[in-house]
Amino acid sequence: MAVYRTPHEIYCGEFKDGVMHGYGELTNKEKDFEYFGEFINGKKEGYASMKTAKGRLTGRFHNDLITGEGSFHWYDGRRYEGQFRNSKFHG
Repeated sequence: MAVYRTPHEIYCGEFKDGVMHGYGELTNKEKDFEYFGEFINGKKEGYASMKTAKGRLTGRFHNDLITGEGSFHWYDGRRYEGQFRNSKFHG
């Protein structure tokens, strides 16, 4: 477990060959999100959850994008449960 910081990001998690790989937590202040989950070769991959300025996203990521079954819960109480494609609601 290691910590990596830039002016806009903080990553706390596992690395392989100098890139994020394995479980980690990534906070990006510039894009306003927190990601909790798996990384493969520096990209979000596998089941994870992400908090954004609008709400909380849970589902499977592939190549940095949420895809397949997942859910998004807005902070005002609305929710979407269903399919995602390329990080967009689909269905």
